[in-house]
Amino acid sequence: MMKQGLTLASVASIALLLSACGGGGGGGDSADGNTGGGNTGGVGATCAGSSTMTCAYGTDEITVNVHLTVSPDYKLQPRALFASAAGALYPHRDERLIIRADGKEYEADILHATQDMTVFPDVPYGAPVYDIEWYRGGDLIASKAIEHLATPVFIASAGQHDGSDTVVVEWVEEINHTFDVDLYSLTCDKVDGTVTYIDALTSANINPAHSPFEISLVEDYGVSIDALQQTYTACSMLMYVTSTNALTSPENTPRELLIRSSSPRQHEVDVF
Repeated sequence: MMKQGLTLASVASIALLLSACGGGGGGGDSADGNTGGGNTGGVGATCAGSSTMTCAYGTDEITVNVHLTVSPDYKLQPRALFASAAGALYPHRDERLIIRADGKEYEADILHATQDMTVFPDVPYGAPVYDIEWYRGGDLIASKAIEHLATPVFIASAGQHDGSDTVVVEWVEEINHTFDVDLYSLTCDKVDGTVTYIDALTSANINPAHSPFEISLVEDYGVSIDALQQTYTACSMLMYVTSTNALTSPENTPRELLIRSSSPRQHEVDVF
């Protein structure tokens, strides 16, 4: 399957879906610098009949997954997903999600939310603290103060191909961060102008990944550099390197409010 055209928003959506069934500990302060965790107790269901709406569940049956995506140009793009044990939910208008940063308030657009994506306005990167709060009606359900966001990936070596079957890509590894790599199709041009996509054979996601990262054309794409050069005039490789800050998600985050921060970077290597 060809995997071209992934956006930062879709990366965040995938990450939210993968984490929707996760759990956490109780509230409280943390030695890692993230403070102010806690909840005020559950609020019961406020409507009946629709199993895909948050109002059909008590707040103790719902987890709000907040993903703080940092773009390569240091823009913070928060997204959220409401989920029960049965799956993703449409948020009812009584739900409110708020991020407070640098003395300003940024509220999620609940009225236009979908079952798998609730969008915030862009929030400034670099604030000392991000207070994230979930309300139902006038009741504060859970809150957490976050001081650590993902640092964007800095590619130290462009990975220009050296003529062998191995491509090496290097990035700067940040403390308290983990990295993963998504390999996408080779894009190859023929002399007549037609384009061919060669899908990666390996798992789409390699996690954890470490720098320098080696990609084998034979093992990962099933083709040698000699075979490519006999058929095509040019080939390039698309990949994503994503950093995730482990300190964004301490163990004492309230169960109702799971928070994650990552920064995906698209990187293209000219194979020849």
